[in-house]
Amino acid sequence: MSPSISLIMFQDYFYYNRSERAAALTLLLLILFFFGLNSYLSWRPKTEAPLKMEVLLLEQKAKDSLAPEEIVLAPFDPNLAEQADLERLGLSARTARSIINYRSKGGKYRYKEDLAKIYTLDSADYVRLRPYIQLPERPANFASYQRKKKKRKSRPKFDRLEVNSANEQDWQELRGIGPGYARRIVKFRNALGGFYKIEQVAELYGLPDSTYQKIKGKLHCRPHNIKKINLNTATEEELKKHPYLNWKQAKAIVRWREEQEPFDGPHVLQTFFEFDDGSGNYERLLPYLSW
Repeated sequence: MSPSISLIMFQDYFYYNRSERAAALTLLLLILFFFGLNSYLSWRPKTEAPLKMEVLLLEQKAKDSLAPEEIVLAPFDPNLAEQADLERLGLSARTARSIINYRSKGGKYRYKEDLAKIYTLDSADYVRLRPYIQLPERPANFASYQRKKKKRKSRPKFDRLEVNSANEQDWQELRGIGPGYARRIVKFRNALGGFYKIEQVAELYGLPDSTYQKIKGKLHCRPHNIKKINLNTATEEELKKHPYLNWKQAKAIVRWREEQEPFDGPHVLQTFFEFDDGSGNYERLLPYLSW
């Protein structure tokens, strides 16, 4: 193939018509545009502030919204001042809300120094406003005004408590026995006529078994001077006052001795249907009976 033919074929291969040339030029311009835009964005300094900085700037702007001539320094009581009053003093809306929120939650400003505890209050603002705060200065001996913790009264230790001779104060030495329980135990003991065994303490109405289990190891009983009830002389009123007797049993005892014969022992009570209730009242009543 001759050189002239080869040259013609080469020119035909790279020949573009007008529309193809326009499209190629447009593509080239777009490539250059986006390349230049990317270079500009990469080179341009980043001036966007973080979100937190923007918030701070907005708050500062709000604080500075009052022109110096609009700030009115006047005496104020932080316990009474409204938000508008606080903002006129040159405080930001956020700081004013914090001061009021402290009050709404039950707080009270007693001394000038208490206002400095507001975490949003700038120290420079506190120094500027301090002369106008209508509260007293904190006294130098402020610590003496603090409520002193009540010292717990130390109680004497003992090995065991004798249940028939112990008074109310003695009972309160036991863990779990307060003034109320102590008073009721002594009253119950007196109504019985004395304890003849420590298990009777557990019969006190309302006393938790868990409390009795904790104290029973510290109790002992000497059943001396047990007050007894005479079946032949006690009145119906005296009988039914005993914790182990009810009014039906008291009536039955009085009726027996009036209609039958005097008691020569407690065994006859076992024949009364009033005592046949399965509660064991007869057995626990025996130590308190005489005739």
